[in-house]
Amino acid sequence: MTDYKEILAEENIKVWMKWGSLFESTSPLIKAKYIFDGTIDPKTLLFLLREERINWDKAYIEFKEAKKISNEVSLMHYVMKPPMFLMKARDFVEKTIRFEYNGIFYLYSSSVPNEVFAEIDQYQRCETIFGGSILTKEGDKYAYYSFSQIKVSVCVIVDWKCPKRLDYLLSLRYLQNLLFESKERIREEGTERCN
Repeated sequence: MTDYKEILAEENIKVWMKWGSLFESTSPLIKAKYIFDGTIDPKTLLFLLREERINWDKAYIEFKEAKKISNEVSLMHYVMKPPMFLMKARDFVEKTIRFEYNGIFYLYSSSVPNEVFAEIDQYQRCETIFGGSILTKEGDKYAYYSFSQIKVSVCVIVDWKCPKRLDYLLSLRYLQNLLFESKERIREEGTERCN
């Protein structure tokens, strides 16, 4: 992966990062690959990863569909716990497109303008420049690829702004922890539900 640095390598998860993309040059771009048991039904796995996320991912305070536009398109609202004491919880409002093609499941998301879903004072609005995932069969396993570029502003309640480098380091550490913990939760939850 050109220009990417591997930042996490475990048995069933790999994470890479690089600075910037064609769309935004100052925020980190994160790519990850998770490997799941191939005996789990893919629609069950996707249900656990998306619709049931609030039940297993403790980083989220709220994870809901704010408006269903069609069977494939939704407006989603997420609220994540603050990564550190004295910081606001973060919220994201995204248009999400989901579809299946030739047995491969796709998801794409990006933020909508604040005019579509007004900012809430108690949260720090974050911008998903773009994000997505692909679930596909690889041999006897499922590979779940995810990618995202999120513009995160680390901000305490009194609106003190951290320097840009600290902003990045804090958000990246938070994302790394979240990715690792999420993998374990998904594996445990999937095993319980599918047995």
